[in-house]
Amino acid sequence: MKKPKIKKSSSNPADYAELMNVFNEGKIPIFSKDENENWMKEKGKISGKVVDFIKYENNILIQQKKPNQKPIKIDLPPLEKRFLTEFSFSRLETFKEFLTIVPDFNKTYSYRGQANSNWELQTLLERRGDISGRHLSMSIVEENLLNRFKRNALNYKPPVELPEESKNAEWLSIIQHYGGPTRLLDFTKSFSIALFFAFERKMNLKSRAVWCFHNVLVNSSNPEITLKYQNSEEYIDACLQNEIIKDHIRFVDPFIKNERIDKQQGIFLCPSRVSLSFESVLYRCFNLNKNRIIARKFKYRGNNKKELKDIFDTGVLIKIIIPDDFRDYISEYLKTNYITHTQLFPDFEGLIKSLYTDE
Repeated sequence: MKKPKIKKSSSNPADYAELMNVFNEGKIPIFSKDENENWMKEKGKISGKVVDFIKYENNILIQQKKPNQKPIKIDLPPLEKRFLTEFSFSRLETFKEFLTIVPDFNKTYSYRGQANSNWELQTLLERRGDISGRHLSMSIVEENLLNRFKRNALNYKPPVELPEESKNAEWLSIIQHYGGPTRLLDFTKSFSIALFFAFERKMNLKSRAVWCFHNVLVNSSNPEITLKYQNSEEYIDACLQNEIIKDHIRFVDPFIKNERIDKQQGIFLCPSRVSLSFESVLYRCFNLNKNRIIARKFKYRGNNKKELKDIFDTGVLIKIIIPDDFRDYISEYLKTNYITHTQLFPDFEGLIKSLYTDE
């Protein structure tokens, strides 16, 4: 089959947004690679979905569903300029307005709330390594922790059914779910739930943060690995066995299902390697140097909605910085939307946590 000729056409953010909606509905995955690389996959399959004529060339996205259809050509900003955006608000009123806009892109991104806007993105395994001084390689530390948990779990009364010994992805999910150290990083599919976790505890801080990761662009940072390990469980097993030597990062669904995970709309982000920090792997899998990235700054004023839309259409990572002064309003907003401890933790722990609040 001959490669289709790509006709030049003008582009605008509205076209890109429309195209992204198709991707996010699961019809066509988008592959993002470094702007100097060319990549074409014809009729490949990812998770059973057919990919027809997708090309990312010289920072231009070209999509053609069928050979006889007119191609869509979208010029994207250079990756360095759209990879990370630091997003803030001019005042409380603009934040209130922003909350009404969030549902428009809620399905495009996954979110993580952090109580301190200055905190880095770190897994609990990484934090444990920092505490222990990293005398052992992190992969050995991870293996030892996993084996220790497997040996001892049956001596307790586990609140969930324990998986088969070989189901490492499920074991990791249980450890992560109950606050143990793993390479997984907790995210949620809901901005409001991430907002809850950012403001869950009262702390004397200047600002909190909600991180927004573009689901498709993050998952497809390395198409070769995405194609090889189409199943999340296969991907995690390959990571644990150090089969993946390239830097990659990917969203994986929890392998245990219970009411708490469902209520929190939980999802995990899994790096391919633990020998480097989470953030190092994140940047390297996009062929970027973390220390050389200059985040674009954006302050939402209410009258710059077009720029806001462009950021959420093309951004890979967005760090939303929220002043701690907004806490009272946010608390009322979350209660009004039934996002509370007793809702997100529908168990004994949720009841105990609720005693610290006015729920």
